Amino acid sequence: MDPFTLNECIEEIAEKRPDLAYINPDEVDIRFDERLGEGGFCTAYRCTWNGKLMCARVVDSNRQKTVVEEIATVEGLPSIAAKVFGYTSCSRPELKDDPGLMGNRGNGCHICLAVVTELCPHGNLEDFMEREGVPLSTEVKLDVMLQVAKGLEQLKDARIVWRDLKAKNLLVRSAHRGRAGEVVKVSIAFTDWGTAVKMPEEGKRRMTLHGPGTAGYIAPDTRGPIYDYRADMWAYLVWAASMCLKVECIVDCQLEEALADLKLEKKANATSAQDTKVNELLRKFQADGKVDEGCDDLYELVRDSAPWVDASMRWSPEEAEEELTTFRADHGLVIDASAVQKEAAAPEPERRFKASCLLLDREYGRRLEAEYEANKLLREQQQQQQQQQRQQQHHQQHQHQHQHQPTSTSAATEPAPPAVRNDTVEKDDNGESDWDEEAPTQPIAPTQPAPEMADEMDVVVEEEEEEETPRGEE
Repeated sequence: MDPFTLNECIEEIAEKRPDLAYINPDEVDIRFDERLGEGGFCTAYRCTWNGKLMCARVVDSNRQKTVVEEIATVEGLPSIAAKVFGYTSCSRPELKDDPGLMGNRGNGCHICLAVVTELCPHGNLEDFMEREGVPLSTEVKLDVMLQVAKGLEQLKDARIVWRDLKAKNLLVRSAHRGRAGEVVKVSIAFTDWGTAVKMPEEGKRRMTLHGPGTAGYIAPDTRGPIYDYRADMWAYLVWAASMCLKVECIVDCQLEEALADLKLEKKANATSAQDTKVNELLRKFQADGKVDEGCDDLYELVRDSAPWVDASMRWSPEEAEEELTTFRADHGLVIDASAVQKEAAAPEPERRFKASCLLLDREYGRRLEAEYEANKLLREQQQQQQQQQRQQQHHQQHQHQHQHQPTSTSAATEPAPPAVRNDTVEKDDNGESDWDEEAPTQPIAPTQPAPEMADEMDVVVEEEEEEETPRGEE
């Protein structure tokens, strides 16, 4: 992007959004080697501003005008939207093919527009669920559905139609865990307003022939002459139903692709036959066992509470919130606030083991989990017994040493024990022993020092020579 075009974009943003601050590029440290994600118009990187971790959405060189329109549109967003702090310019390494990847560098850098926003460290909801390895509980899923319904109600009050609701555009602000490490609470933030529009003060908005959105999430009524916030409620129903499916179905976008194959967005007018097709498709997913365990009742509520295709009969945000709140109370799915611990980053090793077991097979995984817990308890008991035995042995050895250890005074006065006669003393040729029973023994006390050696022998030992007796005289 040339500097002249960049300056035009900055001036236009300053004119349309005077509430947003222009940030000095020297104050923002964008880490281009830490990519957070990629959207249709920009690539998100981790950055630092004012000593705090933020997110820098670096705009693609050919989409600056689109982002300027987005920033101008999203003025007055509710608190559920990821907060925008300001905008700046940056020099990003010039890359080939994919501007979001750090491979294949070009010959230099080019100047880009960047928007500094709130950092949601857990990424989007879809990736978060995939990383967890185990499905979120029905309580957590229902709580997230209520958060999104309330957020859509806030957008409706602000007369903003999002037109791009999906799991990829729901960021996880925080994830709280219980005592066992399981996720018990998730806080959601909306992001990516590239397709959002501001409704006029009165009436509905006229739609262009080719409306934006993601396949499967595009409401059939957006192909008609007029539409309003109910277009977002179609996407809400699709997303809420997919949340009740197994994780692999969510990641593979199976429900969205199946709905896109119906080509409902090509129809200008809703018919009961189209609603029947949608309902049959949803029932087939349930019959094929794709609904997550414990979510059948919630899935049926989303499927059957109101028609999907007919916008006039579709859920409103207020109706969705009311129905889900009643369902939560009737089924006892309220999150226990006392079980919520401080935010944790990653599952513990034991929980990873359980997650891998559950991914293999639920029933087999539960058996493995029970066996693991039983073996864990047995190992703990064995370790306690071994520790007690070691303590007892150590205590007995200490007592034994204390009883047999001589005191400092008695060691010098008590004589050594008498010498014991050795029955294996060598005998002479006459069969008599050299042992002198009458000769007293003079043991040396343990504390007596060794005698000094004289230079010459003071004692002369007389050797008695025994006379040899001839054999003939024996």
